[in-house]
Amino acid sequence: MADDLHLTNEIKVHPNGRYLYGVETLGKRVFRFPIGANGDLGRKEIFGPADLGHGALPDGFIFDQEGNVWVTIVSRNGIVVVSEGGETHTVYEEPNLEAVDAMVTAMQQKTVSAEHLIACAGKKLNLPTSLSFGGTDRRTVYVGSLGLAHLLTFNSPVPGLAIY
Repeated sequence: MADDLHLTNEIKVHPNGRYLYGVETLGKRVFRFPIGANGDLGRKEIFGPADLGHGALPDGFIFDQEGNVWVTIVSRNGIVVVSEGGETHTVYEEPNLEAVDAMVTAMQQKTVSAEHLIACAGKKLNLPTSLSFGGTDRRTVYVGSLGLAHLLTFNSPVPGLAIY
């Protein structure tokens, strides 16, 4: 169905039905495919920058009402927003730079292991993996993570896109 993908941890059809979005964790980017009238996928497009940054491994994502894509960056304990115009805005980031550097080096040497990622864990936002908007106004952001036994929440200035 689709080739040339570098570890897709999450894919979603946009609620408008026109695109299939996803993150390439090892490609360090967000992509999308146009969906044809017959359901076939068109050519892969990069949504936002071709590279989200040094050691930035995207994991999960969600759409907001203004056309932005909110993305968890598991390795840098962060959340970024990618706009339709391709700009990125960091909502929060708590990188353990020494561990991120070690992980990047291990990836280049093809010796990376789960321990490299675990070492990147933050104190507050600990290896975030997923996002969802909720609440009656869809401005409550719920964040799931590998390293916490609970969800984190915060208020967004922009409502999430209604998915259902």
